[in-house]
Amino acid sequence: MKKIALLSVVLGLMFLTQNNVLACMCPMGATNDKDLKKAVIDEFNHVPIVFSGKVIAAEFISVIKKNYLGKEVKAENLVYRLSVDKLWKGKTVSEIILTTDVFRYGAISEITSCDFNSKVGEQYLIYAAPDQNGKLKRRVCGRTNYIKNATKDIKVLQKLVSKIKH
Repeated sequence: MKKIALLSVVLGLMFLTQNNVLACMCPMGATNDKDLKKAVIDEFNHVPIVFSGKVIAAEFISVIKKNYLGKEVKAENLVYRLSVDKLWKGKTVSEIILTTDVFRYGAISEITSCDFNSKVGEQYLIYAAPDQNGKLKRRVCGRTNYIKNATKDIKVLQKLVSKIKH
């Protein structure tokens, strides 16, 4: 009887705080140095901004968004503010705001597994491009990664940028 009561409470809470999660499928990454170099160069050529930085803030901002019925509604959009440590491509700035596809509509959240899901204090290598509204986002299925996992990308970027400058 206690198990049934507990299950009822858990199911009730799930319905009260609904989250819509959309799945993301990305192709497998480069498996050798030649493929990695090509992948980094391709990504570099497809975005206007490549930088390493640290997440210094994560916050929801008020926006108007069309819901799944096409009606404009008030929502909150998760954005990250990052300090720029190193810039490989783009306009020199000290901070960059990245928007996400994470939205809240009151108690209901809309999240995709493709989103830039980060914590304040974490450091990344970011490949970013503007979305259809001109707001910067990391590329879905792109090469954005934790800085500690991006050492090979960084070596390719350093060689690439030094060739461009000369």
